[in-house]
Amino acid sequence: MIKRKRFVLLLFFALTTIAIIIKSIQCVHDGGMMHLFLGASQLLFHQINIYNHPIPIIKDISQEYSYSPFFALLLIPFSFFNGNVIEYIWLLLNVFFIYRIIKILSVQLNTSLLTGIQKELIVIFTYGFSFRFLLYNFGEAQMTIFLLYVCLESISWFQNKKWIAGSALLALGISIKILPVILIPYLIYRSYFKESIGTVLFIALFFLTPFIFFNSDYVSGLYSSWWKVINPTNASFVANENGDHEGVQGLSGLCAALFTSENQRYNITRNICSMNAAELNWITNILRLVFVSFTLFFIKAFPFSKKPTAIQMGWEVSYILLITPLIFPHQHKYAFVLIAPAVAFIIRYLMLNWKNRNEKLKIRIIFSFLLASFLLTTLTTDGIIGRHLSDVANYFKLISYGTIILIIPLYLSRPAKRFLI
Repeated sequence: MIKRKRFVLLLFFALTTIAIIIKSIQCVHDGGMMHLFLGASQLLFHQINIYNHPIPIIKDISQEYSYSPFFALLLIPFSFFNGNVIEYIWLLLNVFFIYRIIKILSVQLNTSLLTGIQKELIVIFTYGFSFRFLLYNFGEAQMTIFLLYVCLESISWFQNKKWIAGSALLALGISIKILPVILIPYLIYRSYFKESIGTVLFIALFFLTPFIFFNSDYVSGLYSSWWKVINPTNASFVANENGDHEGVQGLSGLCAALFTSENQRYNITRNICSMNAAELNWITNILRLVFVSFTLFFIKAFPFSKKPTAIQMGWEVSYILLITPLIFPHQHKYAFVLIAPAVAFIIRYLMLNWKNRNEKLKIRIIFSFLLASFLLTTLTTDGIIGRHLSDVANYFKLISYGTIILIIPLYLSRPAKRFLI
């Protein structure tokens, strides 16, 4: 007979699984990003510049490829199969990645200190907080769940002395989509030297692999085109993160909304002032530097000092993952699934200190900011407030604001020294 507390957990996952299945079927029917990836692989196979040709995803809708040449090379064998079948397989793999993310976080959170019901509540609340972004990833067959898994799994392997496997996995994630590269400076700062060197060497290996199969001039041209796509200092790129790209979140979308002139919508203006592309580029990059620099407040240790404990490192990495969709350009809503580890650490702190009278004011502050973030990031979905209000929330970049204010409760949720075991 299932225990009552287990029944709630099972019912929760049953309902969310049904939602994910429905979203996955819709994705395969409507056409997801896997069709874009496979289309790029076919262009690569025929030695066509994969960055200069919009690729059809579904009827009358095309999109430009922005991932690495290496990723397109990896998918060439799969590009000869039915795209819908490959997409189904990818979505099933995402279920495995979610399972592994939960398992890894349970170790990083040091759940031996928690009761059974506390562990389950952390899973439920974190899953619920992130569910909107999980659905976006399943609905579009995106890569962000995989990238989150890569970051957490590689850190876990580093902590367990599996540095070669961890380096290869992290390098694979970086070589597919550049986002996990943000972990390399952190690893160096935290004295993971051989792990950092190993990652860089594997990146070089993956970077050079296309030269084995294709003409060097063609591959060099691909990398030149890819750099133009991902270069965060490209002023014209930053300037385009405005009304023409309403789905763009993060600092690039937020700064473009606040500091560029545009036609007013919803009878409310959102811009503070008008800047040209160069000025917008400067202010966006300065803000990126501020968020990156704030990592030092989380670490609170000199560079190359002794390696942190598992829970301390997990908490620090959760901040790095949280700011990743903010500081990288052209990040859409699905990228904010990366905030999940930060949410888990905040909820863990609340669980451990909820009845602690000495922490009463602090708990109220943490809970208030967490609730505000939940309202801005998760409850602004059209499935809850309707399409019109969701479009308004998207217009004002509320997901970005909700993510930024999440930094405050995360900082206040620093694991206590007695828990750093």
